[in-house]
Amino acid sequence: MSENIIKPTFNIIVGKKIKKHRKEMKLTAEELGRYIGVSQQQISRYESGVNHINIDFLSQLSELFKVPIQVFLIED
Repeated sequence: MSENIIKPTFNIIVGKKIKKHRKEMKLTAEELGRYIGVSQQQISRYESGVNHINIDFLSQLSELFKVPIQVFLIED
């Protein structure tokens, strides 16, 4: 008998990692938004997986957080 396993979507995986790194750096969503040029609301949408974040923003975040961009793309 096979089990139905629901995997998190890509956006949710990326969003959780953004939130984790933001909190580790003690940044608010507003501060992070200012860094990449979007609103606090947009950061919240990225972190919750509602909106897809583009690769340019992920590149900026990897520089800010000092982690390789792959960190955001691989499920733990």
